[in-house]
Amino acid sequence: MKTIRAFVKAKRKELGLTQEDLALNAGVGLNFIRDLEQGKKTLRLDKVNDVLALFGMQVGVIDQIDKNRLGKQKYIITINWLAIFLKQTMGIYFNMIRSI
Repeated sequence: MKTIRAFVKAKRKELGLTQEDLALNAGVGLNFIRDLEQGKKTLRLDKVNDVLALFGMQVGVIDQIDKNRLGKQKYIITINWLAIFLKQTMGIYFNMIRSI
């Protein structure tokens, strides 16, 4: 997954824009673009969205229910894998005991 800073920088370069060009087109300051591309931890979300809007993107919310559902699916896959592994391992172990 790309970070916002990496996405913005890559898109800017892909379009042949300078940081100044991007700032002017997004309606934000040059220092904001520099902070964004350098990964500053605290930035105004509205300004981030102003920049992302130029590329047809925006910062959004991920539905927590979907994340939980994915987590449960991952858990089920892990349990199923473990059950198959134990069945195969124990089968080999029991076959070894029978042959002794």
